Amino acid sequence: METVRLIWLGTDVVRRDLNAALACCSEGDLRKVRRFVQEEDRLLSLAGIWLIRRFIGPAEAISSGPGGKPLADHVCFNLSHSGRMAALALADRPVGLDIEKELPPDPDLAAFCLSRAEQQSGAGLTALFTSKEALAKAEGSGLPDDLASVPALPLNGEVFWQGRTYYRNHFRREAYEISICLEDSSFILREEFIHAIQ
Repeated sequence: METVRLIWLGTDVVRRDLNAALACCSEGDLRKVRRFVQEEDRLLSLAGIWLIRRFIGPAEAISSGPGGKPLADHVCFNLSHSGRMAALALADRPVGLDIEKELPPDPDLAAFCLSRAEQQSGAGLTALFTSKEALAKAEGSGLPDDLASVPALPLNGEVFWQGRTYYRNHFRREAYEISICLEDSSFILREEFIHAIQ
């Protein structure tokens, strides 16, 4: 069984250790951060950049695969952020991660992106949406225009899509829904929390 590392970094840590977080950034990284108007969005962007730089490497170590998915030679990874948290999944095979703060019920959005079975499953919209996004990110093509075609069920377990088998793990932590998909292997999750940037 494979292990997926899930590394968490909150904007509160980035705010407190701002100079250390900024020190890892290239000029291109800083331009990305400055595009955001709201301070919390800048901190969230900076959290994602710090996770990538710390655990993957400099921008030159990352290329783009088919569909634009970021790739590194030495590890498979996927980044997601929402609210005040950023998370990085690391694995030995293609991995997809999505974290989302709870979405309010929206019948129009549900009708647009969920199949009838998904709408009738009793699972919440955010749980189903994160499951779809994590699967699409693991596959590498991103979300298609027809969101209902991406299977969100089962939330946990084996999923067959686009000619491949994936294993999905979905859970909730506080106000966040988290979904992780790994290609071709079941997995155990090892979570790590960054409490200081040095």
